[in-house]
Amino acid sequence: MYDWSNVEKEFEESLPSSIGHYDRKTLIDEFTPAKFTVPAMQTDFNTYRRISPQTGEEEVLPVGWTKHTHSDGKPYFYHDQDKIITEEWLYDRDIAEKVARYINILKDAISKRSESFDRLKFWHIYVEIAQYERPGRGGGNRHFRCRYYFVNHDAECLFWLSECRLDNCLWGLKGEMSPDLIRRYLQREYWKHHYFFSDLHRLTKAQWNSVQKSILLAETDVTMSETTTVTCGIDALKTMRETIYRAEKLDASEVAAAYMMSLLRVQILNYHGQRDARTDRDESVFGHDHNNGKRTVLFRTMNLLLFYAPIKHYTSLNKVWMDRLLLKEPWQHLIGQITDKWQQYVGLATILLAVNMAFLAIPSVDEMGPGQQHRFVTQILCYLSVASSMATIILGLMLVSHHNALKHVDVAVVTGFLQRHWQEYTGFERLSIMYSTPYALLMWGMVSFLASFFSMCLESGHPVSLKVFVTLAFLLGTALCLWCIYLFWDGSNQWIQQCLEFLPGSLSSAKDALRSILSYHNIRRFRDKLRRAVFRTTEPILPTTSGGAV
Repeated sequence: MYDWSNVEKEFEESLPSSIGHYDRKTLIDEFTPAKFTVPAMQTDFNTYRRISPQTGEEEVLPVGWTKHTHSDGKPYFYHDQDKIITEEWLYDRDIAEKVARYINILKDAISKRSESFDRLKFWHIYVEIAQYERPGRGGGNRHFRCRYYFVNHDAECLFWLSECRLDNCLWGLKGEMSPDLIRRYLQREYWKHHYFFSDLHRLTKAQWNSVQKSILLAETDVTMSETTTVTCGIDALKTMRETIYRAEKLDASEVAAAYMMSLLRVQILNYHGQRDARTDRDESVFGHDHNNGKRTVLFRTMNLLLFYAPIKHYTSLNKVWMDRLLLKEPWQHLIGQITDKWQQYVGLATILLAVNMAFLAIPSVDEMGPGQQHRFVTQILCYLSVASSMATIILGLMLVSHHNALKHVDVAVVTGFLQRHWQEYTGFERLSIMYSTPYALLMWGMVSFLASFFSMCLESGHPVSLKVFVTLAFLLGTALCLWCIYLFWDGSNQWIQQCLEFLPGSLSSAKDALRSILSYHNIRRFRDKLRRAVFRTTEPILPTTSGGAV
């Protein structure tokens, strides 16, 4: 008999997501050649007894235990009478003895709570041994603790003999947790357990129907809503719907568990069932408004210099990483669009580079003799266009090469990438500027080339009629470009307001300054100065009156 209050410190409440299923406790000696001799007439390898290399004796399981293997290859053991599961290697006698001791303590605690356990129809208990060192002790003094949890298959949840604090397990969640959200969290942990040990419990018809309903609702949400919180794409959901029917026929409940884990995880991160649940993936449950927030002077300056490309990337990046929650499908769609545009910019920059080289090869542009110093401006502008084109090609190729690898990697890898480039006070400003450089450099290259061509047309050797015609053509083209920008700038005038932020004062102060410049006194003073300069008159300038009348 054990007093649970005295032995409780030897036990630790655990969760299926934190067990050592994916931990490697032993290694294979790569220098030992593989050897095995099949005994004569041996056909049943379940009854075959392997000789332990450590003890030289046959490896035998303790009485009542059977060995099972997960689909990923991890072995585990099950005791049908005691309903106990473990992944500890019970062929090792020392490990088996430690497991047996902890099991006896748990069985004694269960017997004292028989009234509660008798009401449970289907339940299991999982145990594993964790090694630790006591504070202040040497490394050679090893101590052990039993990590455990109970599974209630009827309620699809977990429970423990003592209180279990989930504070360190609710990663990605903030604020007050409602009981409904915690129930959903434990339900996901239940399906995680079932995924690991699906051979030990057959799902009921109601559970299969629940899985099919969850997949169907998710598929409907993705089909009908453009801003759904479901992270799976429509093609993936259709595959899930078709697969789950075949899995039910074959009793492959591991498939159902994997699907439910994925769907429940999304619901938990969107605070499903809480008062402040997220129903739109572009919505922040914390009230963050990145699009209308105040941005740094550096970002606003670069936004002007880079033709307002950074603000678009800034908005897109915040949408796919709302509340630091990455959605895989929107990320793949966004990064696919960005890389395609970068490739287009590289192609256009290559063409522009060839045009610049051909333009520089023109004798009237390349050669600069006496009295032709005006061609220096044409050449400088053309050289700037060449440099911008080369920079576009180099940066575009580098960005495409790096981000093509981020299209199909795990969500954790992309999350780490975004976290490295996200800053507390500036957010994605730095990354947005970097994403805008290929487009902006290409635009500056085209502007420089047009300015170079315009400079060549205005050379003194050309007739006045040609200069006038080219000037009018350039003015007309500039006006059309400005008109298109005004019409298609997302239907808003925010860019005008942002331009006004760089003026010395507000719009009203700018109007006052303009009114002062165009006042009667200033105009009259300018007229008098112009008259004296043109007619060389020494007539004194008439004093201005305070009333402003002549």
